Amino acid sequence: MGNPPAAGFRRRGQRSAFTLVELLVVIAIIGLLIGLLLPAVQAAREASRRSSCASNLKQVGLAIHNFENVKKRIPRLRSGNAGGAHSWALLLLPFLEQQAAFQRFGGTIYGGNPYDGIVNLTNSTFKNTGALATRVPEFNCPSRNRTTVFTTYNTPGANASGQYGFCGDYALNVGTSWSSPNNGPFPNDYFDTGLFAGLRGGVGLRLADITDGLSKTVFAGEKHVPPNRFGTAVYVTQSNPSPSGVDDYDNTVYSSFANSWNNARLTHSLGLADGPNDTSANSRFFGGYHPGTVLMLMGDASVRVFQSQIAGSVLQSLGSRSGGEVFDTGAY
Repeated sequence: MGNPPAAGFRRRGQRSAFTLVELLVVIAIIGLLIGLLLPAVQAAREASRRSSCASNLKQVGLAIHNFENVKKRIPRLRSGNAGGAHSWALLLLPFLEQQAAFQRFGGTIYGGNPYDGIVNLTNSTFKNTGALATRVPEFNCPSRNRTTVFTTYNTPGANASGQYGFCGDYALNVGTSWSSPNNGPFPNDYFDTGLFAGLRGGVGLRLADITDGLSKTVFAGEKHVPPNRFGTAVYVTQSNPSPSGVDDYDNTVYSSFANSWNNARLTHSLGLADGPNDTSANSRFFGGYHPGTVLMLMGDASVRVFQSQIAGSVLQSLGSRSGGEVFDTGAY
């Protein structure tokens, strides 16, 4: 047998560990692989979130049609031009399998409207019992990763008191412009060309009124809300659209108090908001949190992906219900 190696020596080919250079190379390779993989993982997650968002809008579209099957009209935008006016979202609750939530707003409490049985939202009952804070997942886009889902701000004395509640991410299309005050039953609250225009007689429109065709007319879409405006709810007017520097982006989904843009948006000539942080867009814009795109619900309950850079003229054509416009269907 051979003699064992002397101290300080090792057999040829025997290694005790990685060298520092080899270790650094391995770390660099792992870092490179992670760098290549991470965007793919993030893209896959966003694709999943966008799919969920589209599904939510689809459910809203089906609820609108189910509402129409029962009422023979689509929902109105809101119940009136007052602090306690409730919105279309509240009316759709029974058609989103949220009958229990709907019942929390119904009953024989004073102020009930014979058309839909809903009471005035300024009644403190709905705040005290938590009805206004009822969360409905179909009204939220998962890509927004909201810092808050509840109203956090109200302008005192501006018809907004008692409106604390759950906030949503979708708005109905009221048309292409905010019209001048009208002599109807709800002055200063008449939107002229969209699907959910006006409050004529306190009811919504008939599908037959949408002569441009359901598949070519926007019903609803993602509403533009910058990250620092989640939960903001203030009273705005046409002459004073941003009191105290804060616009009405995100009041509770159940409320549509006077002159509010909370649950309504315009399909106007300025197009869509170009991402969440588009400072040129205000609370009248549709806009999403999906890179370069906005999800829009059409009248036939289909959900389409609009490019954020869509031409305003095309968006307007898609926003009116009976304009008879001709446009390239591939332009969005």
